[in-house]
Amino acid sequence: MSTGKRTEEYAIHVTTRTTNRKKGAILVTPYDIIQAWNAAHTDIPARFFVGVAQHETNFATNEIDTEPNGFVSEGIYQISRAEAREVGQSAADLLALGAATKVAARLMERRLATIVQAANLARPYPDDTWAYLGMSHNLGIGATLKTIRLHGLDWEAYKKRNPKLRIVSSGYGDDVISGGPHCPVPWRQWWAV
Repeated sequence: MSTGKRTEEYAIHVTTRTTNRKKGAILVTPYDIIQAWNAAHTDIPARFFVGVAQHETNFATNEIDTEPNGFVSEGIYQISRAEAREVGQSAADLLALGAATKVAARLMERRLATIVQAANLARPYPDDTWAYLGMSHNLGIGATLKTIRLHGLDWEAYKKRNPKLRIVSSGYGDDVISGGPHCPVPWRQWWAV
């Protein structure tokens, strides 16, 4: 029976779950995420992954969310099984930081290529790119491409048009650009991170 609210659970063992974050959440640090990012070998900045982890699960690797419509997403980046299959990783353990980061990297690389083409971007990509990549994860690639088609890639203008959308009001888009308040190094110093 749906309560109309998202359910957040934390997998403790394969068959045991709890909705008590204090008792069940397995937390990692931004440094742990950076290590997993390094092992995933991606050109998407580490700060993007830190920002996504902060907003999706507040750094809990074992969170499993079930939306009122039955949609289930897992792990630190809240990836669905369908998304894992989309990048050939259907058997990946999304509750393990390393595997989840690898799947997220492949998924985001695919979405980034679509965004780059739609916005006609060249390297180095503007910082706004990462907010739109976060948008593709949070609102879907279709909504992201539609806003690029209608308004271009301009994060400040998007925020002014949509101040009440959660990706704006929560700071999600800004935090995937900067790494957020938990980022271990000021993001402008991360020339390669």
